[in-house]
Amino acid sequence: MKKEQQNIESEARFCNSLNLLYQNQQIIKICQNYVKLFKLSKTDYADKEESSRSKYHIFLNYWLNYELSKIANYNNIKKEFFEHLNKHYKPLGDTVIMKDIIYEEEINYINNMNMLYTLYKNKDDLTRNDIPCNNVCKELKENYNAGLIKCFNDGNHEFCKALKIFNDDYTQNKTKKIARCTDKKCPTLPELNLSSRLYNKPLQVAKLGTELIGVSYIPSFNRNYVVNRGKYSDLKELIFLQYNLRMEENDNDKYCVMMNILHQFIQYCNENKNELKLSSFMKEFIESYYNEKKNEYEKIFNECSSTTETNTNTYCGLYNKCKQKFDKELKLINDKPDVYIKEQEDYIKELPSFELFILQAKALFQDFDAMSKYLPTIMSTMVASILSVFLLYKVLKNYIEEYIHTKKLLLKYL
Repeated sequence: MKKEQQNIESEARFCNSLNLLYQNQQIIKICQNYVKLFKLSKTDYADKEESSRSKYHIFLNYWLNYELSKIANYNNIKKEFFEHLNKHYKPLGDTVIMKDIIYEEEINYINNMNMLYTLYKNKDDLTRNDIPCNNVCKELKENYNAGLIKCFNDGNHEFCKALKIFNDDYTQNKTKKIARCTDKKCPTLPELNLSSRLYNKPLQVAKLGTELIGVSYIPSFNRNYVVNRGKYSDLKELIFLQYNLRMEENDNDKYCVMMNILHQFIQYCNENKNELKLSSFMKEFIESYYNEKKNEYEKIFNECSSTTETNTNTYCGLYNKCKQKFDKELKLINDKPDVYIKEQEDYIKELPSFELFILQAKALFQDFDAMSKYLPTIMSTMVASILSVFLLYKVLKNYIEEYIHTKKLLLKYL
């Protein structure tokens, strides 16, 4: 063991010649730890296939970049650090170009990798006896939700796919992982959907919802987000997350959010019946969200509608409030969604033609793509209309002037 330590120190001696001015001792320590990790990794993967070895290298590259990124003046030292490292450290022999294996990563990639690493660490911590389950579950919830928000804010499909792989893995192994947790049941992660049957583009599930209602998050640097808790806040959050739910502390909290979402959706639809795209939004919401959660909604409805026992769960209070106000809509959405959508379509069709024309014009000018496409037609129609009115005015003006002149003559001689 002592000899092995001496070998590591000998291999890492080149780190001492780093002279980067900024927090030099910290950088030297990172360099030495990197050499130690690389040597341990080589021992661990010695008998493994090449594909497995490359995964070790990917992790080592992430680890090194992440440790360096924590240095305040990282941008000032990273280039020189990697040049020094790849020049003096060749653990895989002279024939292997180390700069193809260990290199500078973008800060966003480092942050994404760190989020995923932390989530898998949380999952593994659930098997440990020295960490309270409550603490692990709370940290897991915070980290997963931060990753979920980052996924849809950045629009990085590869990161989102990696997050979904974690979601699926956690769900499949949840029972085994937390079998020891007797003090608290760690909640299940909501299913994560990254695509929709309605649209071909990945991460574009709530296309109409985003267009009509907007989103609830104002992103800032790194992991921080300012949440707008105004009108339709839970619905807006759902739309921002492309009809995916956040992880909640427990089922009671989750069902409360679900009932708020449904209440706000019905309220929005009732308050915006003159919106021409409303029926399409209804279809999107029901197909991409409600149908996916229908079993859970029916569980809430049945439990909270029971007359055999008094239910004091908070979500039942929200259900009863929604049912009292929107009983008809609740039944249609759950039992006859096609009828619910058709009623809105018929409402638009039955509008007076002039009112419908105004709504269409308003919708056209709100839709930049459509306005760009039809701009020549719009302009020519407007010009033609203006010219027609102008010519009509000239004819009427001449007629009126002639009438006045004739009237004056008659009054003069009669």
